[in-house]
Amino acid sequence: MPLPREITDPRMLLNLRGFNATCTIQVNTPTTDTAGAPVPDWADFAGHIGLACNFYQPLGKRGGTEHRQDDGTFLDAFWICTLQQAWPDITTAMQLVFAGVSYNILIASTDSQNISTSLTVELL
Repeated sequence: MPLPREITDPRMLLNLRGFNATCTIQVNTPTTDTAGAPVPDWADFAGHIGLACNFYQPLGKRGGTEHRQDDGTFLDAFWICTLQQAWPDITTAMQLVFAGVSYNILIASTDSQNISTSLTVELL
């Protein structure tokens, strides 16, 4: 179980060896179809392949949150991916691939000591 981020020093995270998975960051290089409409084409972001990470759902959010609207009910579920290094060039225009599944990056933030990067992601 991941430690609460509020009481964990980022330098200590690096020594826990809790980064037991890898992920890849992708960037969209859109092409156009025969009608001229843009078609997304995701490619691996150079230097951001096989990054050591820890991927989990926050406590209290396991399974997501159900939202009801007039046009239906949907499930809002998100995950946190903490990268072992600081990657300030990762933006919300990119996507994360973890275990062969693509996730939309909602929030990308690097800690104040520039030691690690945390990504809040949702399933595409």
